[in-house]
Amino acid sequence: MHSRDDANEPQGMRDRESLFQTLFESSPDAIFIEDMDGCVLECNPAAAALHGTTREHMIGKNAAELVPPHRRGELITLSGKTPVEFQSWSLKVDGKSVPVSIRTSRIEYLGQPALLLNVRDITERKRFEEELRL
Repeated sequence: MHSRDDANEPQGMRDRESLFQTLFESSPDAIFIEDMDGCVLECNPAAAALHGTTREHMIGKNAAELVPPHRRGELITLSGKTPVEFQSWSLKVDGKSVPVSIRTSRIEYLGQPALLLNVRDITERKRFEEELRL
């Protein structure tokens, strides 16, 4: 995430920022911060792993590139409505799709409106649901 010169910040603020950084980095769920046009501003290691790539490769990508083509319309429809929770698919760099649950929230990031996306791989849940149907 964005780092700043900590010299002028009170200790409590640095501790809190460090805690949030740790939570962001260690979350098992993918976390994305996107601008209002869908450009990835920041993501955690789980987000890069979900897509089979690196964080550096993800930054600057448009969110539409991370979703199978037949699901991209959802991004446009949902970008202005938050919070929203829905199921969709994420596209890995190898072309495979992964079922996901996504929760979006509007936030302010570096003084600008942005979207926070929490994305959870639900492959195992979908597999279990399918087994229950049989």
